Amino acid sequence: MKAVVDATLTKIQKNQVLQLILQYGPPPGDFQWTEKQQDEQAAMVSLWPYRVFVLTHRPTGYYCIFSAHTITTSPGLNKKVKTPGTKTIGERRRTLVEDGS
Repeated sequence: MKAVVDATLTKIQKNQVLQLILQYGPPPGDFQWTEKQQDEQAAMVSLWPYRVFVLTHRPTGYYCIFSAHTITTSPGLNKKVKTPGTKTIGERRRTLVEDGS
């Protein structure tokens, strides 16, 4: 059995997301952070279990999963669920924090 890899956001990263919510979003009290375990492909070879954060907008059920290799949003701009392509997770997190996208 493979050990679960901690891919959760740091406190600083969570606070950066909170600042985006305060600047652009509904009231912060409408959101809830949870953790979940999900399998993701590592090194293009096999699946590994990761512990990740999920940010859910409680009134709508919309969510954002900050996983080890992707950030998944539901709804996406043109699909029910959107998982970005080839950027690394660090690049995606920086983009999220810098542009709010």
